[in-house]
Amino acid sequence: MPYEERGLTQWNILIVEDDKEVAKLISDLFENNEWVTKSTGRLKLAKRFLEKMHFDLICLDLILPDGNGYELLKELQNKYHLHDTKVVVISKRKSAKDIVEGLEKGVDEYIPKPFTPKELNLRIRKLLEEKKKHVYESKNGVLQLDKRTMQVQYDDHKIFLTKTEFLTFEYIFSSEGFVRTESLIKFLEAKTAKKVDNTALTTTIKRLRDKLQRKTGKRFVKNKYGLGYYIS
Repeated sequence: MPYEERGLTQWNILIVEDDKEVAKLISDLFENNEWVTKSTGRLKLAKRFLEKMHFDLICLDLILPDGNGYELLKELQNKYHLHDTKVVVISKRKSAKDIVEGLEKGVDEYIPKPFTPKELNLRIRKLLEEKKKHVYESKNGVLQLDKRTMQVQYDDHKIFLTKTEFLTFEYIFSSEGFVRTESLIKFLEAKTAKKVDNTALTTTIKRLRDKLQRKTGKRFVKNKYGLGYYIS
C-alpha cells in the first residue's frame, strides 16, 4: 500500500559492519519491522550508498577493514550534511572512555558488543520515535510535524500534506540554516524513488506554501537567492 494509506513509517537504515553474523542479526531484526536496510562491511561502499540514498539511521562499527568508523561519522557531519540522520555505534570497544568519546564525537547512541536483539530494538525504536515529531516554537505559536501521519499542526490548525510536500517541509524544517536546492532534490529523489527537477520542486514548494497560508496565514518556507530555503 502507498505510504499515505498504510499509516506506517518506513525507515531507511544503513548497517556498516564487517562481521557478517552481526550484520545479518541486525538486518533481520530491522527487516522484521518492515524497515529497508542496506549493509556493507567497508567504508568505501558505505560512502557510495550515502551518495545514492538518504538514510534515517546508520548502525556503525568502529573497527573496519578499510578504516575507522569515526572517519565516516566525520564525513556524515561535514560532507553529506545528514543533519537528521541518527548514528548508532555498535562496537567491541566498550570502556567508559570509549563510550564517552563516541558521544562527544556526536553519535546518538553507543551500544557495546555483545548486545541482545531486544536491547538493540528498544534503543533504535526510541531514536526513530524521536524523529517522528519535530516542534518549532515561533514568536506567534508552536509548529509541530508528525512524521507518522504526515500532518502539520500550528496551534489549533491541522494541515494535511502529500508525502512529497511533507518530506520537503520536514527536510527544510529540521535543517539548521539554509537548504540548497540541489540538496533538497537529492533528498526527495532518495525518499520517493522518483525523478525530481527544479520545476517539480518549485511546484511542490508553491503548493506547500499555499496550504500553510490558507490554514495559518503564514507561509513559513522562505527562499533567499544564492543561499536556499529556510523556515521563518
